[in-house]
Amino acid sequence: RRLRERTRCVWLDARVEVLAERLWSERAARPLLAGVADRDALRARLELLHHERAACYDEVSVARIDVSDRSAEEVVDMVVEVLG
Repeated sequence: RRLRERTRCVWLDARVEVLAERLWSERAARPLLAGVADRDALRARLELLHHERAACYDEVSVARIDVSDRSAEEVVDMVVEVLG
């Protein structure tokens, strides 16, 4: 509720395969991914988290941007455009 009232959120989303690749080397530093032993388990955990959270993210976001195949600069440009 507070997010909707006080901010303009943009949901930066990515395909599970992309997230798994990006997060593989730092999974131990992320409490919700700690203990994940292989890439298949990581993808499964990420899919579960996405399923559990997607409705909330959708509810508070003014836009959803798929960042899977975009550079950081492209994402920044898109966010600026959305919030402009």
